[in-house]
Amino acid sequence: MAFLWLESTFHNSQPLNKKQDCLVTFVHWKLLSNGYLVLHSKQGLNVEDVERKEVLPENWNSEAVYDLQYLKNGEQHLLKAVIVDGELVFTVMRVKDEKVATLVLDTDRWVGENFQSFIEAYKEKVTLDNFVQKELVDPFLEKVSSKPSGTSTKFIIDEKQSTPTGAPSHPSASSFPDPFAVGGGDLNPLGRGLGGGGMLMDPRHMGRRPPLGIPGNLPPGAVPPGARFDPFGPIGNIPPIRGPRPSGGGFGDPDFDHLPPPGSHDMFM
Repeated sequence: MAFLWLESTFHNSQPLNKKQDCLVTFVHWKLLSNGYLVLHSKQGLNVEDVERKEVLPENWNSEAVYDLQYLKNGEQHLLKAVIVDGELVFTVMRVKDEKVATLVLDTDRWVGENFQSFIEAYKEKVTLDNFVQKELVDPFLEKVSSKPSGTSTKFIIDEKQSTPTGAPSHPSASSFPDPFAVGGGDLNPLGRGLGGGGMLMDPRHMGRRPPLGIPGNLPPGAVPPGARFDPFGPIGNIPPIRGPRPSGGGFGDPDFDHLPPPGSHDMFM
């Protein structure tokens, strides 16, 4: 991991009189890396009129308590660090909403004895960097929403298009008559639909299906094949079994089969 500008920040913060100075310098560098600038005034400040710099102000480590002020994106932040029993307690507060983040560091755990040398000053810089980032910087970062930016697209599949081209279509259950729905057609006076029925009679039987080749609507097998048969029935034109009829045939017209065949009186014929 590259620690850009950490060494220059370390040298620009001299003199470093104690180990705690090294830890404050490290936190200062981390804030600079995240876009903060330090303010060089402590008195009733108007942040717009105060000079913002990257180097620590004069005499920044002359007091028992470290007290620094920073600015990021126009928002003022206060940094305080207090020495407590060999530990350094950091507190960062955002003035706008008084949000606070804290971090406690053991001085001997992170700073070596030869702390005035940059090469030997810090122990485990990577781990220290992660601690400072997580505890003092991340709490003030704006959280990115996890909601998707675009609107989701819904796909609606037509049932007619869901059947592959050329695949046989299966009839629906409604196309078969219900054997238990006896008399159900009377609920539909006009008798529309596949089931027929109805309570109104069409005198011309325009809605009837044509007979299936059985004279008089007799059941299959009632007329032997090739038998002479005169059609009967109250209504309708019924085609003959043997060939076409003469023109003019209709209901009530005679069928020539009612006459005896020629020579029928001759018993020896």
